[in-house]
Amino acid sequence: MTYPTPPETVRRVEAALRTTTDSYSQIALVYGIARKTVAAIANRIGCVREAPQKRMLPEDFGQYAPSESNDELMQRYNVAIGVVYRWRVESGISGLDRLAPRSAPKSLGLAATTMTRKELCDHFKVGDGTLRRWLAETGVKPRRPQVKKAHRPAVTRLCKNSDGSLAGRAVEECLRFYGPVHRCNADGRTNDAGTHWRRGMAVLTDADVIERAERLGWSADEWRKVAA
Repeated sequence: MTYPTPPETVRRVEAALRTTTDSYSQIALVYGIARKTVAAIANRIGCVREAPQKRMLPEDFGQYAPSESNDELMQRYNVAIGVVYRWRVESGISGLDRLAPRSAPKSLGLAATTMTRKELCDHFKVGDGTLRRWLAETGVKPRRPQVKKAHRPAVTRLCKNSDGSLAGRAVEECLRFYGPVHRCNADGRTNDAGTHWRRGMAVLTDADVIERAERLGWSADEWRKVAA
């Protein structure tokens, strides 16, 4: 369902058509209406805009087009990429962009000594496919990304409960690497001098602590094996 253009908007569009050289699209954008509505108003009041003429093919295009890229031609003639494409079609000159792919830069070997493949892509502003082709053509090998070695987190003591017992050793040497463990009472309340252990929601005895540590690969005699 379409709605009529408000009279005040119509009057402003008429004034813009009479007093400015803005295109239909520009006027439509300013007043928030469709371009065809602006064109209809222009036809009614006799202020028809001529369609913008296409930029003609430059006389010296044939001199520069064979040896320059599309980006260079855009800068030379101050036009959009679409205009350059149209000129190439009209002239039949393909240019650098289609004659040959981009060759490997001379600085690739030096850059590869300090950069990874991804960093090289960002540095030379090319895709991974182009970089792979360069590396295959030149035999250059980029720096490998450094892989961080996994390590066990440092032990954090929540309570002073290093009592030297076998269960205490199982906690200090094994279970603490997998989550907090601390001394507690039989009912689970924290107590540094308690007779049980709290691990998450579980209340464990000394035997339970040792059994769980052994299931995780801990051995009370590990130090004897290392010493031997």
